[in-house]
Amino acid sequence: MENSKVKGFRTFIELPVFFILFSIVLQGPVFTNLIIFRTCYVNLGYNVSECALLGSEDKDNYTQKLESIVQPYANVISMVVGIPSGIISVILALFIGSWSDKYGRKPIIVLTTAGHVVSLSMITVFCFFKNMSAWYLTLTSIPIILCGGFASALTVLLSYVTDITDENSRGLRLVGWMRNIFIKMGIFEVVLSIGMLVGMISSSYIFNAVDYVGVFVIATGSYLIALLYSIFILEESLPNVQTEGKFDNLFNFNEIKEMTATTFKRRPNHKRLLIMLCLTITSLFIFAVMSEGGSLYLYLRLKFEWTLKEYTLFTSVRDVASIGGTIFGVYMLHKKLKVDESILILMGLISCLDGTLVQGLASTNMHIYFGGCVRFLTGNVSPMLRSLISKIAEADEVGKIFSVLIMFENILQMLGGPLYTFIYNYTLDTHPEFFNFVTAGILGVTVILTIILAVIHLRSPAEPRFAILYDDPSTTNEITNNGC
Repeated sequence: MENSKVKGFRTFIELPVFFILFSIVLQGPVFTNLIIFRTCYVNLGYNVSECALLGSEDKDNYTQKLESIVQPYANVISMVVGIPSGIISVILALFIGSWSDKYGRKPIIVLTTAGHVVSLSMITVFCFFKNMSAWYLTLTSIPIILCGGFASALTVLLSYVTDITDENSRGLRLVGWMRNIFIKMGIFEVVLSIGMLVGMISSSYIFNAVDYVGVFVIATGSYLIALLYSIFILEESLPNVQTEGKFDNLFNFNEIKEMTATTFKRRPNHKRLLIMLCLTITSLFIFAVMSEGGSLYLYLRLKFEWTLKEYTLFTSVRDVASIGGTIFGVYMLHKKLKVDESILILMGLISCLDGTLVQGLASTNMHIYFGGCVRFLTGNVSPMLRSLISKIAEADEVGKIFSVLIMFENILQMLGGPLYTFIYNYTLDTHPEFFNFVTAGILGVTVILTIILAVIHLRSPAEPRFAILYDDPSTTNEITNNGC
């Protein structure tokens, strides 16, 4: 039993994921602040003391006018920082996913994490040079590009989760109640949310206490913990990995063809259509929700004069509501009450749509908070879509389909950044809230597609479940597979 516990800890991928997400969210809004601040007094030549008031509690009409002048320029710099790493990351993710199927998940997890450690270290050094242009921050994305980027990391992390929770895998030794509760609740999504929540709550307090340098030192240290855990503790999730020809087979186009062919092949009982709908819904959902993030912070700073502390407090409340909604939806509604995945996806998308509309129509701070709480079921969308795909596809096809899914998500997200930057900059002086209605329109399309998905899925003939027998005495002798 002790060996089982030790091995389980060595495959506890959620621990490095927590530190990674904590780091990303901790420094995210601070990084935006840094770009705005440096753009103001270095690139545009305004007084340092005036620029320091941007995003602070000590504002006046001049500061608000200055904010509207600086934001478009800073927005362009932020976009340029993210686009190169996004493009390269998406391309590499196509090959890295299939490469890791043969040569292991751990090398990619270590490599991509190391790239982010170096990148954050470069930003920390940048903070020491007070008069350096914000454009130099574009150089900090180079290590991330060379090491695969976040898209590659996410592809392999999800593949790792699939490996250790697959019914044929012997890598994960969890007792029955942990399998039945943690896996089906979507622990991966919950850990993501908790990591983001902790990072967001602490972001403004750490920034006020230790300024930019301190924030990026802590963010770097958090990523470093994830890196050290991945190197020295994390166990490879694949039982048999090849050691020869690693670099010769990195760019294998045959694997890409096979991955694409598997995803789009003909299937009985409208399964191909169901998978296509799942891919489209997920991609559009991620495109809308992730692309609006940067614009939301700038919008709240401009229209409601929010400080970093006020913004992080709001996002913390919204994330707590989302965690509660995810637990309620995935565990109570899906596991206990047997509500179908397609219905939960629809509920989550409607919840997100309503919250976005409230956010766009808001005229007071309370409206913004209400909109954030209305979105409480949004966290059900991603785990339920993945659960539904895993039930529709064969077990050995799920990894390939997830790779294609992440590719679509990242391509759309990469396009979404410039699109939302253009929309926000174009409407900043007249209707800065307009991007919310763009998001609402995209979510409206996903709601319609989900209704079609639900009708087809609920009318499809149910397939018999099958039992998987385990020869390991430390686990349950027989587990009925329900596709989760």
